Amino acid sequence: AGAGEIVALIGLKSVSTGQTICSETKKIIYDEMKFPESVISIAVEPKKNSDEKKLGEVLELMVMEDPSFSYNKDKETGQLLLRGMGELHLEIIVDRLLREHKLELNVGKPQVSYREGVFGATQISSEVLQELGGRIHQGKLKITIAENKTDEIKFVNKVSGKSVPAEFIRSVENAIVSSVPGGIDLGYPIIKTSVTLDDLNYIEGETTELGLAMAISKCFQQLRFSENVQTYQPVMSVLVSVPSEYSGDVISDVNTRKGKILSIETKGSKDLIEAVLPLKKMFGYTTDLRSKTQGRGSYSMKFKEYQSLSTAERNDLFNSIGIVRNVNNI
Repeated sequence: AGAGEIVALIGLKSVSTGQTICSETKKIIYDEMKFPESVISIAVEPKKNSDEKKLGEVLELMVMEDPSFSYNKDKETGQLLLRGMGELHLEIIVDRLLREHKLELNVGKPQVSYREGVFGATQISSEVLQELGGRIHQGKLKITIAENKTDEIKFVNKVSGKSVPAEFIRSVENAIVSSVPGGIDLGYPIIKTSVTLDDLNYIEGETTELGLAMAISKCFQQLRFSENVQTYQPVMSVLVSVPSEYSGDVISDVNTRKGKILSIETKGSKDLIEAVLPLKKMFGYTTDLRSKTQGRGSYSMKFKEYQSLSTAERNDLFNSIGIVRNVNNI
């Protein structure tokens, strides 16, 4: 195979997307491909219990083919969630399950995968003293949870290593990392947050790793439904190609969806409109765009970043899922 050629191979069960195939004598290693996190999910379940095993096997194969697709079982609801990069992406996945693999499924509506974080900085103290399994587990610490610019959670240790054994510092860090997927208010993963360990009251023979883990969990619980928590929504970069005579209607529709036009470029009889829009406003966009352009418009989108919701948008989100916030009672 030479440069630029497309080759089809069959029977390669151990090869997945992103790997390089080359001669052992002339090794070629490309940079590892980085795939963005999924931003949208739907719930599926097989109509027949007998199809449950087959569904799991098929989904494993799909993940190998498409690393931007993932799935997991929600621990709270027991639902099987398929996660992808957009509404069309998941529509194709479901269509393949139904058509190629002859699976009968119940399919839920697409759901946006939000993220959670905090405003500013908040110092929280927590103490746990509990007997479990015939042993006292103690954990007493003070942490500062603050807003961070990166998407990942950051741990900072300000406790002297001489007064506290290193394994207990690691236990605190592990407990913080373990808390990330569980979120704060709504159960969405925590991002853009740093956690600083300001103080840890170590008592030899009483302070335990489990006690510290429970203390960290208690710290995050104290933040629940407070004004210090913020919710982030996925925002997409969208490129729309439409005949020039329909540009006005498309731009107006983007503005209605709370999008922002970045550029408009004319190429022949078509306009390329670049914009950013919240993912939640993109549901059903394929049908709407076709309707506004007599079927001649098309678009592509990719994940851009997570942006914080305004107070009004966050309240609307809480109301839509039936959560009543009363900060004064907390």
